[in-house]
Amino acid sequence: MLKPETIAVPASARPIIAVIEDGGIILKRWEKLLSPDCDVKCFEFPEQFWHYCASNPNFLSSINAVITDQNFDGVCTKGLDLAAELKGKRPELTIMLASSGEFTKEQLSGKIDHVIGKRPVPLGKLPI
Repeated sequence: MLKPETIAVPASARPIIAVIEDGGIILKRWEKLLSPDCDVKCFEFPEQFWHYCASNPNFLSSINAVITDQNFDGVCTKGLDLAAELKGKRPELTIMLASSGEFTKEQLSGKIDHVIGKRPVPLGKLPI
């Protein structure tokens, strides 16, 4: 009698989260808290994120969520601008704004799925 073949089932792929935050300490904290449960790719500015996407064509389609700051020192692009561009390319992508600022529903509509505050948290506490 033949033994049935053992089929190797790959482990579930870890979620991939991009974090765009110009505060170095906060960015490192996001990485530390998220990395046990997902793959984290950190960027200090939106331009770095877009450059990475251009150099790695599959990256944008592979990420599960984006966490972005609103204001970046010395950069004109805001987190809401980044979110609008991302939603234009991937409308289903979960985008979280990590900011202590106040925003109207109109400002967030169609761009930001969740405002999560500035303090980094583990993956299990994120609304994804």
